Amino acid sequence: MDETHDIIPVIHLYDTCQEREIQLGREAGLDVDVYARLEYAAGQMHEIRLGLLAGIDATIYADPCYTAQQMEIIRTGLTMRLDVTWYADPDLDPDQMEVIRQGLEWGLDVSRYADPAYDIDQMDEIRQGLIEGLDVSPYARQDYGWHQMAEIRKGIETGLDISVYADPDIPAGLMAAIRECRENGYRVIRDPDADMT
Repeated sequence: MDETHDIIPVIHLYDTCQEREIQLGREAGLDVDVYARLEYAAGQMHEIRLGLLAGIDATIYADPCYTAQQMEIIRTGLTMRLDVTWYADPDLDPDQMEVIRQGLEWGLDVSRYADPAYDIDQMDEIRQGLIEGLDVSPYARQDYGWHQMAEIRKGIETGLDISVYADPDIPAGLMAAIRECRENGYRVIRDPDADMT
């Protein structure tokens, strides 16, 4: 009489890279329970492990809603003792997070642009003005595209009266032409009835 035995398949819960991150954490004496979870990809596990190794509070970013790249930027800020609450926001993409992190590193008032509603180029234009010590309030507005912001910033840099062209309804190309005319000493009169499109 043949006996049949139930064969129970072995299911690997973690992929090879995830297993490696868990093993490295164990070898270093880390509490791998912080990241040994299926919801974390290997790259996320890696960033949490590096944070634990550095002695920082990795639980600040140990959340599967962050990508590994976002986690790295938060970890870098924590390592530098920056106030990462300005950019530890899953609604910010990694580029936006990095621009805010750099601003904090350079001692800038990131409250002027740490907002997911600004795209990376808008953030960078506001940051550039802050680096130069300019009053960015005339163009740190979400209704300006980054090209428009750049034209207003350039006018502020040269001391122009930007009120002639600092208007979100004026295209950036026309702003540039007005700015250049003003820089060359030409008087520009804005016709309020003119179509600026």
